[in-house]
Formats: sequence, structure tokens, C-alpha cells
Amino acid sequence: MRSDDLYKAAVQELSRRDGLRSLQLMMMMFGGRWTEEVRTRLALNGCVEALIPMQIKLNTELQEAAEKLENAHQLHLEESRIGGMQETLAATFTRREVCTQALAIVMDSAIGRMRFFEHQHADNIIDT
Repeated sequence: MRSDDLYKAAVQELSRRDGLRSLQLMMMMFGGRWTEEVRTRLALNGCVEALIPMQIKLNTELQEAAEKLENAHQLHLEESRIGGMQETLAATFTRREVCTQALAIVMDSAIGRMRFFEHQHADNIIDT
């Protein structure tokens, strides 16, 4: 765990389509053993800066999915369409929660907190 390549790769993976899935697997791999070194190295390699825009995007997607589902209920759409919307909402909620957990883990280090509060969009995350 000494090589920064692991941490750089983890942060780069966040920008890919399945980045959150990879991050979730990494979180399970570490289990409860997120040492200060791991959190700090992730923060130093840009994890906070990668997670904040992702969190904002997922918050927006979740809000939009919830609005679509509410509108579908009001319009009394057929159950099959509503079911698909419910699945979308649940999947988006899960992705947002993984992102939130990862951000919280990295922010548990001093450098992670500093980078979070220095980020220009930190207030957007706090407000949601």
C-alpha cells in the first residue's frame, strides 16, 4: 500500500463509467481498515476533487428520478412504467450513497477535510 500508483489508479477509475462500482469494490476490500494513510493518500491523489462533482451529479439525478416517479404516480401511469422508474430511483440512490460514503471516508483525514472545504462546490454538497 506504499505505492501512490494504487491511489492514483483508484482516483482515475472514478472518472470512468463504472468508477463508483470499482470504488465500492475497493471499499469492501478494505472493509473497516481505512487507515489514516489510505485516507490521506486518496485525498492527496485527488479523490475529494473527483468525488464532489460526482456527488453533485448524483444528487441532481436522484432529484430528477424522484420527480419523474412522482409525476408518473399523479398521471396514473401503468405499473410497468412506474416499476422501471422505481428501479431507476433505487439504483441512483445506491450510487449516491456509495459516493457519499467514499467522500466521508476520505474526509476523515485532515487533508481530505481541508480539500473538501477548499473546493468551490463544497457548499453545494453541504446544502444537499
